[in-house]
Amino acid sequence: MYMPRKPARNGMLMWTMATFVEHPSILNQKLPYFIELVPHFKPNDGGGAYAVEIMMKRWRFANKPHIVTDSGFGSFPLIKKIIQWGGFATMSIPSGETQNLTLFIAHNLPLN
Repeated sequence: MYMPRKPARNGMLMWTMATFVEHPSILNQKLPYFIELVPHFKPNDGGGAYAVEIMMKRWRFANKPHIVTDSGFGSFPLIKKIIQWGGFATMSIPSGETQNLTLFIAHNLPLN
């Protein structure tokens, strides 16, 4: 139901960074564990890519995570920032950004 006072039409949007953990009382099953939440309060407040950058700044561990996004905010510049930070990324990229993908794939890249 739409309620005019809500910041988003379908509820409050939260950008999340999550993983799975093993619980000692539940064998052979993993439970979701949220590491970071970044709320989306108003239009044009930075979007998903900005939320990923906030989460990267707040990361306090030596081992960097593998970040997965959809094409709603996946981009080559965001992948570059994640790699420079020391993390890994798997992203869907909007078709409008993939015109140079053939050149990128054909490039002789070093391992890792």
